[in-house]
Amino acid sequence: MVLTIAHEPTFRMFTKDVLNGEQGMAKKDFDSFYDLAKGSVEDIVCDFIQYLNRNESGLQILYKPNDLFGKSEWTGQWKALDMNASNGLSSNCNQ
Repeated sequence: MVLTIAHEPTFRMFTKDVLNGEQGMAKKDFDSFYDLAKGSVEDIVCDFIQYLNRNESGLQILYKPNDLFGKSEWTGQWKALDMNASNGLSSNCNQ
């Protein structure tokens, strides 16, 4: 997995909010996410993606599984991870 900047202007605004320290909503939201993060790795990644989306971060997570992952449509390709309708991981990128 890699964390990438998908939209630079949005990312700039997000970083300004984070740099506002305790005053920034993104900082408070991250503290809440960090304190409540639990469950499987997939659950934590889903929660983190929701955090990124909720705060309009301009960031996305890319994932490149290996051949042993078992999804032939993903093998050898970087895919953007996003949330599907049931709040599970999806390979669709909603940019």
